[in-house]
Amino acid sequence: MHPEDFEVGAFYRFEGMSSPDDNSIVYAISGKDGINGILVNAYEVYSSSLSGAMVQKLKTNDI
Repeated sequence: MHPEDFEVGAFYRFEGMSSPDDNSIVYAISGKDGINGILVNAYEVYSSSLSGAMVQKLKTNDI
């Protein structure tokens, strides 16, 4: 999906119990086509390279 094709409804961050560098974030997304789902992504040390537009879309400042 492209950033313009969905909205983020909620998110939750997980931290590993043994290492503070082991982090993931789960996003609840709603697609414009009516399909809902989740997106799971690592962040911090293990984060993948995302486009600038996707990073802006996934910013989690008070959804």
